[in-house]
Amino acid sequence: MKEVVSALSSGMALAFCLNSGGVVQSVSHKVASVVSHKATGTEDANVKALMKAIVLQESNNDHTLVNSDSGAIGLGQLMPDNVGPWCREAGKGNVTPTQFRYDKGLQLEVIEFKIRQYYLIALKKANGDKQIAAMMVAAAWYSGQMGLYTSTAPQRYGAGSYPSINYYSRKAYKSAVSYGYR
Repeated sequence: MKEVVSALSSGMALAFCLNSGGVVQSVSHKVASVVSHKATGTEDANVKALMKAIVLQESNNDHTLVNSDSGAIGLGQLMPDNVGPWCREAGKGNVTPTQFRYDKGLQLEVIEFKIRQYYLIALKKANGDKQIAAMMVAAAWYSGQMGLYTSTAPQRYGAGSYPSINYYSRKAYKSAVSYGYR
């Protein structure tokens, strides 16, 4: 598929994904700087390293895993309410949590899309500090809130008790470094 981006005066961009016959497959509105951004080799490597670290930390590479406390699904342990919106945002159409659970390739594509999106935002917020950016990405993945990467409060969900956001973020960063994050 070919992505066509058209800038709008509002600072947004409209992205159309066209199949080989030129038919629109999906349409999404995104921040122009994220959509039109060209990745560098280092950036791609960093996104992939973060992705490996987060997947290992979340599911130990088990794409069918479902968390008994939260219902989080798959490699990246996506919350069921995020599956549909994130798949659509990544241009993958309407996907149910059950479909998502059993499609490892789809999971990898959506996880990479979202981590790249988080990474670009985090780099700007961290003024280019790649360590802080990585920790912000991990915090966003774990808690939904990028700015909590320094929070040391233990996390709870349902009957489960989980490590602090800071612990999770530091561990993900260290793991990403072992996968080539720089």
